Amino acid sequence: MVTKQSARKPPRKGGSDPGVGGTPGETGPIDDYKVAQLAWERGMAVGSIVRELKMEGGANAANIMKIKRALERAVRHGILTLSPPPLEDLEIRLRARLTKAGVAMAALHVEQDHWAACYRAARMVDAEIATFLSEEDPRDRLVVANAGGGTVSLICELVHRLVVLPPAKVAGKRLIFVSLNVAEARQRFDEGANFLAVRLARMYGGEHLTVVMGDDAVRDDQSRSAYQDAVKHIDLLITSAGRLPDDHRIPPSFMADWLSRRGLASPERAIGDIAFHFIDARGYPVPPEGEAAKRIQRFIQPQPDWDTLGHLFHTGKVLLVLTGAKVALAQALIVGAHATRCVLDAQLARGMLADG
Repeated sequence: MVTKQSARKPPRKGGSDPGVGGTPGETGPIDDYKVAQLAWERGMAVGSIVRELKMEGGANAANIMKIKRALERAVRHGILTLSPPPLEDLEIRLRARLTKAGVAMAALHVEQDHWAACYRAARMVDAEIATFLSEEDPRDRLVVANAGGGTVSLICELVHRLVVLPPAKVAGKRLIFVSLNVAEARQRFDEGANFLAVRLARMYGGEHLTVVMGDDAVRDDQSRSAYQDAVKHIDLLITSAGRLPDDHRIPPSFMADWLSRRGLASPERAIGDIAFHFIDARGYPVPPEGEAAKRIQRFIQPQPDWDTLGHLFHTGKVLLVLTGAKVALAQALIVGAHATRCVLDAQLARGMLADG
């Protein structure tokens, strides 16, 4: 069970700013703990915190700076932290089982549940970007791609809570966030790869490249060329995978549901999909055929192709997050397709051990 290590209010550290006290509208020192709580638990940005605290003068430059300083102190002194319980034993047992099957994992983490797995992934994403943005890192470009979906959406939500302020820009470094398809739904818009790429770019002060449909996109050769170049040079791909249900009680993946709504079927041998590529139980691609293939290419435009995705798997550039009852899908992607950098939850890890 994920636990908050903030049951009581800790003493203030690192100074304070005048502007707000314990009662809304009251003049007094900034409460670092309260500011951190609003940023973390409610996901509020700086301007929203100013308004929530009813600071005199509203979201003016002085109040914005006071809240930013309070957030910096809260981050620096660890006023609000989360500590998911470690599951080292389960992780060690699963790694041993995979090693016996000839799978060498670059990174394997087993977390308590879906939320904890997404939190671990969020910390991994933030750590990789922080490493790149350090002056010691020799790279001049980092391309972070996402394939969308509910799990990736939650990861981005948790990244947003970790990255309270955009990091300082480092001269000569380009941080680019790329969406890998144009799939979206009216009631699940927050899960779209385009939306998430833009959101990540705003968090980190980076650039974004999205999949845009329409005549302008067709004519914009320069942007299309930049997009294709970024897809060919992905450094980190954040993704989960959709399972095709074996009974009506299990919700289908976005891809399966999308095809079903259009009267089209998933490939017969497919057990799920990753980045809108269907795979079978061995982790091999199962291409859709006929009208289904045409619709996917026209209206979803998935990237990258399977060969590129396979290369990303083998080089540890895919951060795969799987949870729940997706045992067959995990076996296919880890043992078959050689995903070597994975975050799983306890249910899935136990299922893989029992299945072996």
